[in-house]
Amino acid sequence: MTLLVFLVEDDPAIRASLVNSMSSLLDVRFVGHATSEQEAIHWLTSHRGQWNLAVVDLFIEGGTGFSVMASISRPLQSEHVVALTNSATPENKRSALQCGAHAVFDKTAEIGNFFVYCESLEAA
Repeated sequence: MTLLVFLVEDDPAIRASLVNSMSSLLDVRFVGHATSEQEAIHWLTSHRGQWNLAVVDLFIEGGTGFSVMASISRPLQSEHVVALTNSATPENKRSALQCGAHAVFDKTAEIGNFFVYCESLEAA
């Protein structure tokens, strides 16, 4: 299954790197991206059923990924929310999961696990 991916990442270099690596390793189509909390919440909530995977950084322009994840209070069965962050402390992981993340990964230490998780979604 082709994953329809929406990225919430305010660093253009990291966003470009994610697009490149995910495109080369996975069957994905990027449906959009947001750099701010408000932009991400608006897009994700107004395009329900039009994405399968939201990849959300925890600290973004004008707010946090925690608020973005909390705004998707009841994701559809086909919608998965993943926090991908440089701040994957135990506290941030707990908070992200409480806000609705299905999984939380560190951008550097757990990037391989992130790709394995995405592959499992493709197979579903």
